[in-house]
Amino acid sequence: MAAQFVDADPFISAMGPAVRQAIGLGRNGHGPLTAWCAAWTVREQVRACNALVAVRAGEATGWVVGITMFNEARGPRRTLVDLAPEMRAALAPTIAEAFAAGIATGLHAPVAFWKALVELVDADSPALRVLAPAVAVGVGSDVFAIRGAARELSRRIARAYPAVVPALVAQLQLAQAGAEPGRRRWLDEVARSLGTPIERAVARAVPDDGEVALLDQLLVAWHASGDPAVEPLIVALGLAVSGARGPVDCREWDRVARLADPGDVARLLEDPVPPTKRVQALARFPPDPRIVARLAQAARELSPTRAAHAEIAAIFARAPAPSTLAHLDAIERRWPEIGAYLAARDAIEEALAQRVATAADPALLAEAMSRTGAGQDVEALWVTHHANPSDLDHRAVLGDALQRIHDPRGELIALQLANRDEPAAHARVESLIAAHGERWIPVRANVSEVRFANGFLVAMRVGRPSEALVESFDRPEWVTVEELVVDTACDLAPLVTRLPLLRRIAVRDEDMLAGLAAATPALRAVACCAAWDLDALEIARYAVIGGQWAGATWSPNAFLNRQHLAATRGLAAIVHLQFPVRMLGPAALVATESGPPETRFVLGRYRGWRGDGWVARVSRGVRVADLAWAGGVTSAFNLATAHVGSLVTAGFRRIRLHAPHRPAAQLASMTTSIRARFPELELELAGGPIDLGAPA
Repeated sequence: MAAQFVDADPFISAMGPAVRQAIGLGRNGHGPLTAWCAAWTVREQVRACNALVAVRAGEATGWVVGITMFNEARGPRRTLVDLAPEMRAALAPTIAEAFAAGIATGLHAPVAFWKALVELVDADSPALRVLAPAVAVGVGSDVFAIRGAARELSRRIARAYPAVVPALVAQLQLAQAGAEPGRRRWLDEVARSLGTPIERAVARAVPDDGEVALLDQLLVAWHASGDPAVEPLIVALGLAVSGARGPVDCREWDRVARLADPGDVARLLEDPVPPTKRVQALARFPPDPRIVARLAQAARELSPTRAAHAEIAAIFARAPAPSTLAHLDAIERRWPEIGAYLAARDAIEEALAQRVATAADPALLAEAMSRTGAGQDVEALWVTHHANPSDLDHRAVLGDALQRIHDPRGELIALQLANRDEPAAHARVESLIAAHGERWIPVRANVSEVRFANGFLVAMRVGRPSEALVESFDRPEWVTVEELVVDTACDLAPLVTRLPLLRRIAVRDEDMLAGLAAATPALRAVACCAAWDLDALEIARYAVIGGQWAGATWSPNAFLNRQHLAATRGLAAIVHLQFPVRMLGPAALVATESGPPETRFVLGRYRGWRGDGWVARVSRGVRVADLAWAGGVTSAFNLATAHVGSLVTAGFRRIRLHAPHRPAAQLASMTTSIRARFPELELELAGGPIDLGAPA
C-alpha cells in the first residue's frame, strides 16, 4: 500500500477534459464518480472503483482504477482479471495513462500494480506506447519484482512500437549515470536486450526515415495548441506513412487498430466498413484531426438514436481544437437534440479557454513541410485545380504531386488520364475507388451511380434526405461534376453556381428547374421526373430536355403539341421518361414527322439520364428506329420482341438493336426469334447504348 492516501489531485493536469469534468461532477455530488470522489479510506475507494468497473462508467473508469491502484492494487486487480477480455482491453489504455502520469509525478506504484499491468496489457495493446517512460523508471527499481515486470513490458514495447524504443533506451542509459555498478550492468543488459526485437521489427517494416516520430510530434503539437496549420501536415505525413505500409486487409483491421499507431490512421480510415461500427477501436488512438473529421462525417449520417453518438462525442472532447468545434457545428445543425455533443462542446471550450499555446513550433512545421514534399505546393495546386477544373494538364501535375506524398488520388488521376485499355489498369482503378471513393465525393448519404473520370467525380445520383445534400454544397469535390441526378426536393441554385462543368441535371419536380439555366450557362440538358410545363421555362437555352409527360393516360394531341414546341424552340432532342410501352409505335411514328431532330423514349423506370430497360430513339424525317438496352432485370430484356412488334406495326421496317454487353448466346437467340416473327424487318446489330443527354 502507498505511504499516503492518493486521490485525483496529482493526476488532474494529465487528464483529458472529459475525465476532468467527470471528476469535478463527482466531487460536487453528481455523476457516477460521486462515491469514489467521496471516499476517505482505501477500502471505500477500492469498493467504489470496483463498482465503476462493473458498470463501465465511461472514459473516467480507467483513470480512477489506475489512481486507486496506487493505494491498493490487489482488489482492483482481482476485479479486472474477472472481466471479459474485450472489457479489459478497453480499460487498459486509460489505466496505463493514469499509471504513467502517477510515475511521472514521483508516486510509488506497488508491486501488485506492476504485475497487474503485465496481465492487463497485451503484446499489441496501445497502452504500451504510453507506458514507455514509466517502464524506464521501473527497470531501475530497487524491488526485484518491479524490475522483472518492467523488463517484460519493455520487451513488449520493443516488439509493438519499435519507433518508441530509442527514447526508452536513452532513458535507461540516462539512469545508468547515477547508478551503482551492479545496477548499471543490469540497466545495460536490459537496454541491449531491446536490440534484438527492434532489429527484427525494423527488418519487417518499411523504413519511414523518422516520419512516424515526426507524425507523433505533430499530433502532440496539435493536441497542445489546436493550431489549424498543423492539420494538413498531419494528413500529408499520415498519407505518406500509410502509403509506404500499404492497405490494411479487412481481416487484419482489428489487429492493426489495437496497436493505436498514428501512422496507420489513414489506411484504417480507408476501410469501407462505416467508422461508427469501430468507434471504440478509434477511441484508443491519441487525439487526431483525421479521426475527428472522419467521425464527424459519419455522425451526420447516423440516426439520432444510435449509441455511437456518445462515443464519438467523447472522442471529440479529447481533441480540443477550433476545427473540432467546426465539426460539432455541422453535427449540431443535423442533430441539435443530441446532448452528448453539447457536453463535448462545453469540455472543448473550457479546454481552449485554459490553453496557453495556440500556435505550433515554427521549426516543427518547417520540418514537416519539407518532409511532406512541400505540402504548401500541393495546397497551391489544389487551389488552381478548383479554380480551373477543366485543365487536364494541370490535373496531371497535381496527380504527380499527390503521388509523391503517397496520396492514392494521385494514382487514380494518372491511371484515368492514361486511359489504358488493360484489365489490370481497370481493376486497379476499381480497387482505388472502392477503397477511397467515399472520401472523394461531397456527400455520402444515399448516393448511387457514382462515376469518376480523369481522377475526379463526374456523375452522381443523390436521394433523400435533402439535409445532407444541402450541407455539402460548399465542399470542393462538387467542382468537377458534369452530370447530376437529384431525387430529393431542395433549392439547387446555390449548388449549381459552383459547378462550372455541369452539363446535365435531372431533378424531382418542376419547381427545382427554376433558375438552373441562369446559374450555369454550361448546362445543356435538363430533365424532370414530372409532367413539367415547357412554356414555364426558357427551354431554348438547352439542347436536350426530358420529362415524364405520358402517364397512365396518353394524349396523341398533347404529344404532338409538345413535339412541335420542342422543334420550334430549337432543341436537339426531347426525352420521354417512363413512356407507356403500348404507345411506343404510334408515338415513334409521329416523332419522325414532327419534333426536334431526335426523340428518345425510356421504356423502363426513371433513372435520370441513364435510363432503365429498353430505350428507343428515332430521328425526324427517317423511318428507322434504334432500340438499345440500358440495363435492368432479365424480364425487361425479354420484352425486346414486344417493342419491336410495336414499331413494326406502326410502319418501321428497319431497326438497329444495341445490346453490346449481353451474352452472345442470349442475343443470338433473341435476334433469331425476332427475324422469324417479322421476316419483312431489316434488323441490324449496332454498337453501344444510347446517350439520353447527348445532343443529336
